[in-house]
Formats: sequence, C-alpha cells, structure tokens
Amino acid sequence: MNSRPASPVVIALLAAVLLGGCSSKQGQHKKWVDSADARWNGMRATALTDMAQGQFDSGQLDQAQATVRDAAAIAPHDPAVHLLAGRIALENGLLERAHQHFGVCIEKSTPKPDEDADASAPAPKATGKHAAEAFYFRAVVLQRWQRQDEALADYQMAAELDPEHPRRALAVAETLVSLDRVDEAAALLEDKKIYFDQNAGCRALLGHIHNMRGEYALAVENFREAALLDPTNMRIQEELAFAQVRSEDWAQAAVTLGELTAHEDHAHRDDLWRALATAEAANGRLEESRDILARLTRRNPGAVADWIRLGETCWKMEDLGGALIAANRTVDLAPRRHEGYLLAGLVWQKRERPHEALQMFDAAAVAAPTNATPVILRGIALQQSDRLAAAAEAYREALKRDPNDPRAAKLLARLERGASAR
Repeated sequence: MNSRPASPVVIALLAAVLLGGCSSKQGQHKKWVDSADARWNGMRATALTDMAQGQFDSGQLDQAQATVRDAAAIAPHDPAVHLLAGRIALENGLLERAHQHFGVCIEKSTPKPDEDADASAPAPKATGKHAAEAFYFRAVVLQRWQRQDEALADYQMAAELDPEHPRRALAVAETLVSLDRVDEAAALLEDKKIYFDQNAGCRALLGHIHNMRGEYALAVENFREAALLDPTNMRIQEELAFAQVRSEDWAQAAVTLGELTAHEDHAHRDDLWRALATAEAANGRLEESRDILARLTRRNPGAVADWIRLGETCWKMEDLGGALIAANRTVDLAPRRHEGYLLAGLVWQKRERPHEALQMFDAAAVAAPTNATPVILRGIALQQSDRLAAAAEAYREALKRDPNDPRAAKLLARLERGASAR
C-alpha cells in the first residue's frame, strides 16, 4: 500500500513541535545549571566566610581580609560577607570602609518593597542577626566620630532586632548617659534588670548611674548584686568598695577592700590601700589605719598626701612623736603647703613649747593666706602665753580671712568679755 507523502503544513507543524520541545529542555537545563552554580557559589562563599571568621577571631587580620575579599567576589550580595568585612576594617581602624560595609549589610538584609504595596505603607526594615550586628558595629563607628545621636539610633535598632542580647540594651543605656539623658538610661536598665536577671553588666551600669546621682546606697545595692552574679570580676568588686566608701558603709567597705588588697593582682594598688586606711579609721581602728599609711609612705616616700594623713592619724592616737615625724617630712617635701606646719605646731603646743608652736602656726598662716585655722591656733597659743592683745589681733585676722568662722568670733568675744571684766 502506497503511503501518501506528508503535506508541507504537517511537516512544518512537526518541526515546530520538535524544535519547541528541544528549546524547552534547553531552557530547563540552563535553569538547573544556574541553580547548581548558585548553590555551589553559596557553599564556597559560606566556607570562605567561615574561614575568614576563624582567622579574624584568632587575630590574623591580613589573612582574614584576603579571605573575605575572595568570598565577596563570589557572593557580593551576602550580608554575612559585608558584616565580617566591616568588622575587619573596624579592627584595622579603617572607619570609612567599615561604615560602608555595615551599610551594605543592612541594605542586603532589608526586604525589597512589594511593587503592589500601597505607596503610603512604611518602608521595609532590615531583619535578622546580621542586620542587628551591622547596626551595632556601625554605631561603634559613629561613636568614634562623635556622632552620638546617630549612634543611639543604630544601637536602638540593634536592640530591637536582637532583644535577647543584653549587650545591645547596655549600649543604648551607655549612649543615653553620654548624651546626658541619665534618667532615660536608668529607666531602661531598671526595666531590663529583671529581664536580664543573670547579667552583671546591667546592674553595674545602674550602680554607676546612681553614683552619678549621688545615690550611693542604691549604687552599693546594684554593685553588690553585680558582684554576686560575677564574683571573679575584680573591677566590679572595686566599684562596690568605692561605693561603700561614698555611702560611708565603713564596716562593709573595710571587708571588701581587705579582700581586694589581699588579692595578688591588687596588692600594689595604693588607691585601694588608702581607701582601706580611711575605712579602718572610720571604724575606730586607728592603729590599723596608721600601719597602712606607714607602709604607703615607705613604699612611696615622696607621697605628700600620705604623710599628711599619717600625721593626722598619729595625732588622733596621741602618738606625738609619729605626728611630728610626719609633719616634718611634709614640710621637707612641700614647704609651700600649710598642713605640715599646722600639725607640727599642734605637737609643740601639746608639748608646751609655745615658742616653737607659734613659729609653726605663723609659717602655716603664710602658706595658706586665706585659711583662718592657722591664725586661730596662733591666737590660742598667744592667749595661753598671756599675750592677750596679740591673741585678740590674731582672732580679728582670722575673721578677716573668714568672716563667718564661728570659732574666731567666739574666741574673740570671750577674750573681750574677760578683758572688760578685769
């Protein structure tokens, strides 16, 4: 049976079907290839970013920068790549570059607006962990540029995107303090203190704020809570000790300072030893206070303030010899200061040596020309020597120096009443 040849129309239709099917398969194949390439490039970029992160964490900044550059060449739109590149630049002090990378990370973390959305709808916001980190570190850059208001806005965005991270809230509070918005900072931290109930930093910062306000008892409370949460943090222990001193909680201050000075890393801290000497004296332990001050003067013989305090402590203990030694040492080290002369005069007066006492009080009066105390003491010494007219003149001089000094007024009035009675 003879078959009839296909018509040209049929042949054309068959060709179209065959060619169309081939074209469709080619397009699908290209999509598969592109998808596989994208997945491969994504895996490579992730691997390179992880490698760069490890290099960054170990301080190999040059290697990290080279590796993240390779990752950026493969995945230029990956927010993680720009975040790490920004952190490397920040660590290297390249603030402009860091700021740019953090901005790109935020941009790439922001969903594109829906074309069909209402024009009045708010613009999409950045989302995700990378955006939170980028806002945080961009705020660090802005703070270094002293752009505190912009830094605050970025810190607030970081806290909004990552509310579980206490560091974000602390950064907001610290920036509010730097902007002199202390009440807002305190309110924020009080609100977050329960939420971050295991975070020592939140309470420590509240302690600092209460110190700034002069609320020393509250400062002690917050530093004590912080110290309980982070008992190995010696910095918090120091802040607690000084807050206890400011609040005049002398018994607890002595305990905390004693523990600090017993620590090998703090045994050299003269400021802690001085605070402990103050606490011991306030607790009535003058001998312990004197011993601490004596050690300080041996360790640093040129410290005038320590010699003055040592002399004053010896005077309170009626250790006249120790007081005189400290007074003479103060005069030798600081002949223009009045404290050494004043203390030496008191010792000579106590020893009933009026001539030497008057010499020291006169020297103190010259060294402190606006201070009424040396002149008052001079008047007392003169009065004890029955030189009443000279004593009255000394009291009048004291009133010229300080018209509101009740001691001079009272001594002068008593002297004048005695003179009129005679």
